[in-house]
Amino acid sequence: MWIHGEVIGYGGNYGTYFTDMSKEPLPASNGLGQIRKVTVWSNNDSTAPVIQGYEMLFDNVTFKNPPTIYNGNLAQSLQFGSGEYISQIQVSYGGSVWGVCAIEITTSKGQTLFVGGGSSPSRGTFKAPLGWRIVGFYGMANYYYTNRYLMPRLGAICAPVV
Repeated sequence: MWIHGEVIGYGGNYGTYFTDMSKEPLPASNGLGQIRKVTVWSNNDSTAPVIQGYEMLFDNVTFKNPPTIYNGNLAQSLQFGSGEYISQIQVSYGGSVWGVCAIEITTSKGQTLFVGGGSSPSRGTFKAPLGWRIVGFYGMANYYYTNRYLMPRLGAICAPVV
């Protein structure tokens, strides 16, 4: 069983829809295996920060959106310990760029990864229900300026902890 954190996600309403649920065949939660690493790319622009993409590396599958991340972006990663998983994400959106400008990922063991910046007053939080973990994302991605992407909308996909 899989659930979306929120049907609409947070952020703007333009671009091309994507979802990690479209990966076929979609494995059962235990088919994903342990999450090993998450990487988030941003444009590293202090005046107009945007989140540009992510990659989630599990034992048995990798989710990456958009499929190509271009050079010149800032990549920040978080390594996971045994039995650790993503329990919550917080996204900031709007402000000087209409898109997701920051994301904070929190794990079940209290590690955090913060990527992006800006002073957006608009924030949304996805917290996995008790006994569940965040295993992917959905939302909208949009191409802009010289082979770069922004993510106007982002939501979470949850599955049972195994």
